[in-house]
Amino acid sequence: MNPGKSVGIGIIGCGTIACGTHLPGLARLRNARVAGLADPDPRALERARRLIDAPVFATVDDLLAHDAIDAVIISSPSALHAGQVQAACAASKHIYVEKPLAHDVASLASIRSSIEDSTLVIAVGYNFRFHPACRVLRQRLAAGSIGSIRAIVSDFTEPFDPLHGPAWKRERALGGGVLLDLASHHIDLYRWLLQDELAWISSDIRSLFFEQDSAYLRAGTRSGVELSGYFALTGGRSHGITIHGSAAVLRLDFHSGQITEDRIRPYGYGIRRRGISGGLEHLGWRARKLLRPSYNPSHGLALRAFVAAIANPAQGTAELATAADGMAVLQAVLDAEVGAGSASSQQPARPAGP
Repeated sequence: MNPGKSVGIGIIGCGTIACGTHLPGLARLRNARVAGLADPDPRALERARRLIDAPVFATVDDLLAHDAIDAVIISSPSALHAGQVQAACAASKHIYVEKPLAHDVASLASIRSSIEDSTLVIAVGYNFRFHPACRVLRQRLAAGSIGSIRAIVSDFTEPFDPLHGPAWKRERALGGGVLLDLASHHIDLYRWLLQDELAWISSDIRSLFFEQDSAYLRAGTRSGVELSGYFALTGGRSHGITIHGSAAVLRLDFHSGQITEDRIRPYGYGIRRRGISGGLEHLGWRARKLLRPSYNPSHGLALRAFVAAIANPAQGTAELATAADGMAVLQAVLDAEVGAGSASSQQPARPAGP
């Protein structure tokens, strides 16, 4: 497309992530404009219209047929992603699809066939690749600063009210469950941080209040790094990643944004702990996080990279989580379900929230 032209973006699905993250993020981009909104829920459309004055389309097909739409952000329920990705590909629209790329074996197969040989920019919303602190971790691992990497231990837990949250998030067949919702983010991070692929994966899935509301994962990479994680939608809030190396241990707390490094003391027992700042270029986001603890710059940075890849194809999509990445993560989730422990068969113990 013309490098001087702003990218017209259509929003498919105007729920919480679209209104709370994508629309504000696009408003800050000079080379992008919201050119259309589509959602079957009139209340969701009205909420989006209050944030941005953009044309409203009765159906996704109507939005995709509009000449002003160069690209779409798909933020609909997970079970709809595959069909909407296929429709967008057929309409020659660039695609940013919220994770997961798809939700089951059949939808994975359909996406493979629809994007084969496509020259469109297709990105999956694994936004933590763009978190400044995650970038620091990846740089340090690539430089060998903690020696040989032995293991990664991570956790990602978020409270979810099954009585008032979206119904589809409570049912695995509709694309819900903690593996797709939270664990997929870390599966992508494992691959991206280590620049390696998974060799095996297994899980112990719990269904205490609704289907797949918590899970333990164990996995290993082709190079032999051990991976483990705890993911839950049933209680408190936590989000962190710890990387064990032969020379040191790196820890990132996403909620504080702080990275620490523990090294063995040269004399006596214990460790030397120091904070890793990331340099002067990280002062801005860290200052914002102090003022607004919920601040997460990764969503906006991911959208900026997506729009830049459309406006300047020569730049490529190296920084983005591509369709191939999305398919690899979904395959890992499916494999983890196949290798799940007996707890995965438990039915919700009670309908009320945790």
